[in-house]
Amino acid sequence: MIYVQRLDLLIDVYFDCNYSMSTEQLYLKGNEEHWICICGNDTMDLGFQTCDKKGNFIEPTTHSLWQGHYACQNCGRIIEDSDTRKIVEQNPFALRYDDYLKSLKK
Repeated sequence: MIYVQRLDLLIDVYFDCNYSMSTEQLYLKGNEEHWICICGNDTMDLGFQTCDKKGNFIEPTTHSLWQGHYACQNCGRIIEDSDTRKIVEQNPFALRYDDYLKSLKK
């Protein structure tokens, strides 16, 4: 196990030596109201969006299939939930909120 800490971004990074996104364990640092992604994006910059397990934007309504996932609007990293802030996957080509709004106008 390798441990890296970047104080400038307030990020703790933990990953196995056999690096792949499926085994990578990254945790966003910050607090409940201010998240900072490993790419440098934070809540006050591009921010994070609610998404499905694949990183595609989804409305967090009562009747939606939203399971508590969030995606970084900059790099597409998918965060498991707001409590652990564990990064579980990455999809830089996922449907983002702006794409969703454009699809409504068609």
